[in-house]
Amino acid sequence: MNLTVSVIIPTYNRKDLLKEAVQSILNQSYINYEVLIIDDYSIDNTEKIVRQFISEYGCKIKYFKNERKKGVSGARNTGLHHAKGKYIAFLDSDDIWESNKLQIQVGILDTNKEIKALFAAVSFFGQVENGYGKSAYTTKLLSKTFWNSYGKETWVAKNNIGYFILKNGSPFRTPTFIFRHECLTKVGLFNEDMSYYEDAEFLLKFFCIYKVGYNNLPLCKVRRHQENQDNSTSKFKKCESEIKLTRELKVFNETHKGKWHLVFMNRLLSNAYIRLSTFYFKEGDIKKSVESIQLSLKIMTSAKAILRLCLLQLVPSEILKKISHN
Repeated sequence: MNLTVSVIIPTYNRKDLLKEAVQSILNQSYINYEVLIIDDYSIDNTEKIVRQFISEYGCKIKYFKNERKKGVSGARNTGLHHAKGKYIAFLDSDDIWESNKLQIQVGILDTNKEIKALFAAVSFFGQVENGYGKSAYTTKLLSKTFWNSYGKETWVAKNNIGYFILKNGSPFRTPTFIFRHECLTKVGLFNEDMSYYEDAEFLLKFFCIYKVGYNNLPLCKVRRHQENQDNSTSKFKKCESEIKLTRELKVFNETHKGKWHLVFMNRLLSNAYIRLSTFYFKEGDIKKSVESIQLSLKIMTSAKAILRLCLLQLVPSEILKKISHN
């Protein structure tokens, strides 16, 4: 029997949480899978824990340790290099799958050949829960405006969903994701040069060139804690990462003749530089604030950017710095 699913688990110094994650895979009602645990150069007893699983479950679990710490993207890429399954899924080492996750998603992909990738809903647990779950944004996103075949089981994304996600952010979680291995030929690997939004870049490429499905059952439990990146990353860093994300997706869209219009991509990038200018201004760095506005105008002319540039260039820097600190 050919291997159906490769499950990739990147981990770093999470020996205790890793046990729960791996056990949630071993509890799956669907059994034709392999588990690839990618240890990103942990210095705790992660390897010992994994060896115990291997001694009990044999070749079902495979262990790979990076020779240096490469980050979550590098760890996932190590897994992608070794994956042999028809489908590929991810599980973070601090999250948990529901026992029917693979059975439901593999069934949908086997039945709907035109769907290349599939997401599912999540539930949240742990220390930090406020700000997650249902919101006006997710309600709008999960509406008939952006999906075809809107029903109890499988929805297929319309082309216009990309604009909404790129403008407002993606709520889709990597641990709910499963996709056809063949897609890697075009999508490629995770961007190891990105320290934030690296998962968003990888996931959004599928929306750019493929049919993507969604199942509204919460098939994954996402653990919220202070170590989560979105809890520890500054808004300034997120804005810089957003610029890099948009640039990378713009190139990908042009290269693969994707679904997104150039004007829309340029508008997103231009607005991101305006926001970056605001962060620099609040820090009192007027020079970099001006440079960011100028970069925005090189991409697309807008009244908002022109007005800000005029103010930054005409008002004396001493006054601007006083304003920025108030």
